[in-house]
Amino acid sequence: MENKEPDIKRFDKCPACGSTERFVGDLAKEQDLKNADMYGLNSRPGPQGTPGFFGPIVDAKTMAGALIGSKFPLFAAPIDACSVCGCVYTIRQEIHTAKKALAPPNPNQSLSGGPFPGFKPPPGVDPFKMPGH
Repeated sequence: MENKEPDIKRFDKCPACGSTERFVGDLAKEQDLKNADMYGLNSRPGPQGTPGFFGPIVDAKTMAGALIGSKFPLFAAPIDACSVCGCVYTIRQEIHTAKKALAPPNPNQSLSGGPFPGFKPPPGVDPFKMPGH
């Protein structure tokens, strides 16, 4: 799958009634086209939080043993709802090639496990217990 354009199938009409009116897609057009990617108006998958199905096409054990930089297939199928009949359907089905990368650090996670980031209690001291109790 190296140096290959994404395999993209588009579904421009509701499979139930044939309408081209989409609830989220049309709302995005009315409000702000610079957010078009988020609502599936372009060919790229949207950001995290976009309704649909997204993920790697590889099992967790294989992914865990893969080296950083290893390539694997990734699928994206954002969804929308028909504004006429309410049918929910995928508006695109895509397969891309992605590389395994390091996960970004979580800024909300305390590395010490204590009540404050960077806090390290002395050995044998419970940081959640009040002294003398």
